[in-house]
Amino acid sequence: MTETMIVAIFGMIAIGVFGFLGRRGPASGVAEWTVASRKFGAVTTFFLQAGEVFTTFTFLGLTGLAYATGVPAVYALGYIPLQYLILYLVAPKLWTISRDHGYVGQPDFLAGQYRSKVLGCVAAVMGFAFLLPYLQLQITGLGLIVQLATGQTGSATLSMAIGTLLVVGFVMWAGIRGVAATAYLKDILMVVMLAITAIAIFVHYTGGLGRVFDQVADQAPAMLGLQPGSHDIIWFITNLGISVIGAGFAAFPYTWPGILGARSARIIQRNFIVQPIYALCVVVPISIGFVGILALDKTAAGNGNGTLLTLARDAMPGWLLGLLVVAGIATAMVPSGALLVAMSSMLPATSSRSAATSSSTGWAR
Repeated sequence: MTETMIVAIFGMIAIGVFGFLGRRGPASGVAEWTVASRKFGAVTTFFLQAGEVFTTFTFLGLTGLAYATGVPAVYALGYIPLQYLILYLVAPKLWTISRDHGYVGQPDFLAGQYRSKVLGCVAAVMGFAFLLPYLQLQITGLGLIVQLATGQTGSATLSMAIGTLLVVGFVMWAGIRGVAATAYLKDILMVVMLAITAIAIFVHYTGGLGRVFDQVADQAPAMLGLQPGSHDIIWFITNLGISVIGAGFAAFPYTWPGILGARSARIIQRNFIVQPIYALCVVVPISIGFVGILALDKTAAGNGNGTLLTLARDAMPGWLLGLLVVAGIATAMVPSGALLVAMSSMLPATSSRSAATSSSTGWAR
């Protein structure tokens, strides 16, 4: 077993331990398990919602997109701040209504506000159906991260099995509080390791960040503009627009626990003022993708998803690469936990109990 794999396994277990320690005591009800009885302060709310910035898409997909297409990847820099601008206006209202009626999730909210059990059921079924592949994507991404870092195919299966058991375990035990506890570790580790990795990669391959785009301009100038065909201006605008609309208007059910768990609407508003600044961190994986354009041939990183780890393998010692892998694993496990909580809150039985407890007009009708 390689040094990188050993660090990765211990790191994965540490993430799971954090999740189990998030529980303060037996859940007093469904609202405690799903939204922590709406008691999260500003810091916890920030880390819960910051988890939506760094997922396996950021770690693998966004770097790979920059490697494969160049400038089109910067659409992420546009839609993330814009979605927070809309959520600044929308989310506090959602929180207030949900608090007043005892809603714990999106289907609960829709069923109660529109007095339609059918609408709530449709939202629950569709949400569950579309989040299940997203959950699978996170777990698959976890395995891919370990496999790319270790070069061992079998390590992917082992890491996916361990990661899945740990996530299911701490979510069942601690609910949203377990996700919140792991979110602290995940984002701190992710930011630190991205910074270290970026410096190591820039220095190793190009001599520094300042030289990356000069060299891309000389060797692959087409990558610095929108490309005719598959990644043209239409692709850019539609991806930007759909992402802003979907995320900004809280269409994604997995974002609701992070919003509804806040202690007040004011905390949510303040959070969405800071979040766009934090989201600028995605510049790092995008920039690393441009290094891949210079340093890798088109078969070295496969479809592009392995760009970051392929570059890191040659630029970092094994133990440090292992810590980067742990950060990547965290970007899969924490969002997976949030997805499980959100999917659980969609069950009619769950929402019905919540509605009955709080005299809601939702599923109980």
